[in-house]
Amino acid sequence: MGGATVPYRDLSVVVQAGGASDRVATESVGGERSLAPGETWRPSLAVDASAGDVVSVYAVHETSGELLFEDERRVAGDDDALSASLSVDSAAIETPGSTTLTATANHSGGESATFEWAVVDGGAYASLSANTGDRVTLAASSVTTTQTVTVRVTAAAGDQSTTRTVDVTLTPAPDTDAPAVTVLASSRSPESMLVAVSSDERLASLTVDVDGPDDETLALADFSRRGDGPGFVYERALDDVAAGTYEVTVERAADDAGNDGAGSRDFVDVEAADEDENEEADDGEWFREWFRDWLDDWAGGWFDWESDTWRDWFDDGE
Repeated sequence: MGGATVPYRDLSVVVQAGGASDRVATESVGGERSLAPGETWRPSLAVDASAGDVVSVYAVHETSGELLFEDERRVAGDDDALSASLSVDSAAIETPGSTTLTATANHSGGESATFEWAVVDGGAYASLSANTGDRVTLAASSVTTTQTVTVRVTAAAGDQSTTRTVDVTLTPAPDTDAPAVTVLASSRSPESMLVAVSSDERLASLTVDVDGPDDETLALADFSRRGDGPGFVYERALDDVAAGTYEVTVERAADDAGNDGAGSRDFVDVEAADEDENEEADDGEWFREWFRDWLDDWAGGWFDWESDTWRDWFDDGE
């Protein structure tokens, strides 16, 4: 597995099984007289091992007497079985977040197990801290909608293997941010104003108070919405309002989670209608009434105002 090249004559492999042992040494293998890092030596062993026997292996450096390697394994039987289980600390993660997964395995023959992990679905949203070992951490990034991540572990022992999977649900973090809301009131024409509320989120409820000569409280249903995101504008035109100064205040502006971004306010001066136009209209009506009375008196009652063409002409302003 690494280190210096070692002459074969300096190495011995000792194997013990079933109450017997064998010591293997050689001068060369395949014409090569030394074992280099990364190479493999597979000597024949003069021992017999049956199912259930424990086989012990030792590698000895003869010139120094140093034990370089030792291990023991049990020979698996036909009835040996491997079982495994997979558990997760939390099957639902509020993102961003993480959870720990633990695998266990039992081999009836006493073989130790190894584990290999993988995210088989949902890898765009979460990743594993490692792909080996009996415990790993699943770390999830932020999601905007609920997602499912499937994790698989493969347990292996002896010549057997088995897999287990688990699903972990990823959920968005709760929305705790209030909408950013601004109200703008403007005078469109005499005795008329426009109230516009802008928001960086779609609003689930809206209340706007209009305080002035004509007080009014507006709800979300009173507004028309422009825009489908990321910005939204809610508009309402108010006509035939008295002239004067108005204070417009957003009393509530909540999103679907109930976060309220109320507080914005604005002021607007609404102008009165042109007085000259009103006087001209009043003068015209006064003359019209006077002329009707005069015509009735002059006609001495025989003049039919309701049907006469002259009155029709007068009313039409021709």
